[in-house]
Amino acid sequence: MKASPHILFWQKGMQGLASPLNRSFYEGSGISPSGSEDGGGWVRAGQSGRDEAVIRVCGNCSTAFDVALWLEERGLFSDWDSVLAESQSAGVGQYGRHWISPLGNLHLVWKLPGFFSEVKGLPLMLGAALTEVLRQKGVPLLLKWPNDLILEERKVGGMLIRSRPDCVLAGMGINLVSAPSDREIRKNSTIAATSLNEKGFFFHPLDLWVDIMGDVRVFLSKSIEKISDYGLMTGSTHWLWRKGQAVMVFSSGGLTEGLSFPAVLIGPAGDGGLRLLSEKGEIIFYSGSIGPA
Repeated sequence: MKASPHILFWQKGMQGLASPLNRSFYEGSGISPSGSEDGGGWVRAGQSGRDEAVIRVCGNCSTAFDVALWLEERGLFSDWDSVLAESQSAGVGQYGRHWISPLGNLHLVWKLPGFFSEVKGLPLMLGAALTEVLRQKGVPLLLKWPNDLILEERKVGGMLIRSRPDCVLAGMGINLVSAPSDREIRKNSTIAATSLNEKGFFFHPLDLWVDIMGDVRVFLSKSIEKISDYGLMTGSTHWLWRKGQAVMVFSSGGLTEGLSFPAVLIGPAGDGGLRLLSEKGEIIFYSGSIGPA
């Protein structure tokens, strides 16, 4: 039987860091607080499990990264712990772009052990893990290199990695109930957005993370065991968006500067790069993004 994590609710929050957690947020899940607050204002959930990992749930904050770093600085954030925010007022995506983060979507930061900072292609590894686990839950996701979650040719989420010498903070966002409109998406985006709800998949952010966290962790651990022979990257990659198909490749800044070229997507390289067949032959691409041809 899979062990469940400890769950702590920050009901009162902290001024300047996180707003009080709305009661309606956890009432919408199958998990609710019980007992009294500890010295830091955290309340344990009644259905917390035996796993040593802790999920800390907070109200609206600037970003879940800010809360995670605040906890880390005080020794309250161990390996495999996570912060799940009700919403974010200043969510950040790839290249520092604004990430729209409303109530009902998944806004999460997960602390990975420090040795993950040595792993090349970590965003791809984490994305593959998340994609594969959600596919097992019936959601036919694909991963668009390097870190976008795709459902029916529309973006539903993404990941952002921040590495430090002693730990790795992995940010994850998934559009569960809402997605930015085409007008709200940046002009140079290669793909439109959608939500899982719009496609008939319904999850509460806390219930979903409690359900999949252990499986994603197992996938990552197995991937680390294979890293010497790049088993994750060169094995089964049915989760990869547009594999074997034509794509348009944009180097860093390419969407605005016109630095793009067509290619056929071969698959991931062992170090997290992307193997492409261009008019000049096979290349490995590291910095930028891809879109429909």
